Amino acid sequence: MTRLEKHKTTKSHKTYFIKDWLLLHQITGAQLKHLLCFTHHYPSIPNAVEDRVNETAQHIWNLVTEALTDFWPEHDLQINKAFNCTETKFSSDTSTPFNLDNGIDQSPSIEINYQHSPVDALHIAHEFGHALQIICCRSAFISPIQRELAALLIEKVFLKYVQDKDNNLANLLLPIWHSNRCTYLGTDLNAVKHAMENPQSTYNYRWNYPIAHILLETLFHNSSKLELWSMVEGSTSLEELLSKCTSDFKLKLNNYLPPYMHSDAEPKLIDAYRALGMAALLDVETWQGLAENKIDAFYKQALHHLQNNSLLVVTNAQHQASGYATWKQDTHGKIIITHQTAPFGDHLLLLKKLQRHLPNILQANAYHPSSSNKEQIAWHR
Repeated sequence: MTRLEKHKTTKSHKTYFIKDWLLLHQITGAQLKHLLCFTHHYPSIPNAVEDRVNETAQHIWNLVTEALTDFWPEHDLQINKAFNCTETKFSSDTSTPFNLDNGIDQSPSIEINYQHSPVDALHIAHEFGHALQIICCRSAFISPIQRELAALLIEKVFLKYVQDKDNNLANLLLPIWHSNRCTYLGTDLNAVKHAMENPQSTYNYRWNYPIAHILLETLFHNSSKLELWSMVEGSTSLEELLSKCTSDFKLKLNNYLPPYMHSDAEPKLIDAYRALGMAALLDVETWQGLAENKIDAFYKQALHHLQNNSLLVVTNAQHQASGYATWKQDTHGKIIITHQTAPFGDHLLLLKKLQRHLPNILQANAYHPSSSNKEQIAWHR
């Protein structure tokens, strides 16, 4: 295999960029941006405190097999083939676990330096997923995102089984899963977004993890076991998965905020404070924005916009706060949207209501501080 098709541990002397990564996966930048616009950012957190896992590596390997055959009993032949035929080396001196596809007539192999940590135990489940996919697809090419999707799916099924069967082990593994999640949707997701805005960013294999994780978290509870198995096989195209994922976001991103019932009889001051509170809640849900400032700084900035009638909180059909925006107007009448957030996926609703709120504004630009092009057109009519 050549180009980005090579295994993540294979070194390549050629430099690749975001366009090569998108081309390899046969998706467009617009499709990826559509997925990312619904996605929460998670802050980095310290790694979970690691206790010792008493189980041997072989026992974890056995337990993964039990979990998978319990979840997919109709696929026990392929699962047991991965269990029996994969060449395992659990006492490797490798610093990073890895797997190898040794060809259609050869068994896959994995290597892990198992030191009885919860991270090591979860790595075993992850690498089992890679080995199982190699066996199922008979060495056919699988894109990197789909490879990581399969491995993370096996982790998820394994954790679900352990939670039912071994509470002590589950209590050791779940903090690692959540710590990894924060890395995928924090540092790694930021790297993808940076690459989307800066096309000359060089390819990094870690770009694949946040996309795989977003797909898994969205589709796991909204897919049949047959559909989930197709993710193991890699038989469903990434384009199909992205399409299903974005259509299912309304199922996933449930707005749990209380309804906002406006009354003309209430003093305007109460209404203003309610707007401030909703703006703060919406920012907290996005994990970015004004709510990351100190309370006094957030209050001062939001109050400034309220006093200048440049803060709009929008509600959905259930009267729940679903997004808000702030803006400023220069001496020439030009509008710049300085901040906007819609953590539950109602970005279009926010934009439409903002346009109706500013009927005389023919064009508005939006401020994107992390983009090389910091001002971009929000609408032009």
